[in-house]
Parts: sequence; C-alpha cells; structure tokens
Amino acid sequence: KEAIQNRNLIGRIEDGSMPLNGSLSSIQIKAIKDWEIGGLPE
Repeated sequence: KEAIQNRNLIGRIEDGSMPLNGSLSSIQIKAIKDWEIGGLPE
C-alpha cells in the first residue's frame, strides 16, 4: 500500500515506465486504479 502511494506507482504504470518488461493492458491498469480507489484492501 505504501509503495503504491509514496512511489507514484499508478503514474508510472500509466506512463508505461512500469513494469520494466513492458506495459500493462488497459484492463490491468483499470483494475489497479479501481483497487486504489477502493482503499487498497489486502
């Protein structure tokens, strides 16, 4: 949770710099953003 919030992981995923081995699909990015909006439950 802290890594998502403090290291701008969402922004890095959206701009394609993460993950290092290639970008995620739009469906995967939406799932991560929805998880963040939902409070990052474990």
